[in-house]
Amino acid sequence: MLHPSATREVITVVYRQLAKHHHPDHAKSGDQAAMAQINEAHAVLSDPDKRARYDEAIGRSSATSDAALEARVRQSAPGATNLQYDGGG
Repeated sequence: MLHPSATREVITVVYRQLAKHHHPDHAKSGDQAAMAQINEAHAVLSDPDKRARYDEAIGRSSATSDAALEARVRQSAPGATNLQYDGGG
């Protein structure tokens, strides 16, 4: 789960953890469809302009939680509780 105000650095760390877990070359947990979603999410969330457009499209300011996004992240990495980020505060 990423906090809506997560920094690019935090997004990159979480992306790398998810990519390592879901990469198609990973024998036990590799998932090509999940990897495609992870790559798409990273491409949007790591680009400030795309992220602003995404936030606007879903009607969220940067301070509002997105439960659907959080659920998708949890679903893509079940049991990976170390991926949670609460904003550091």
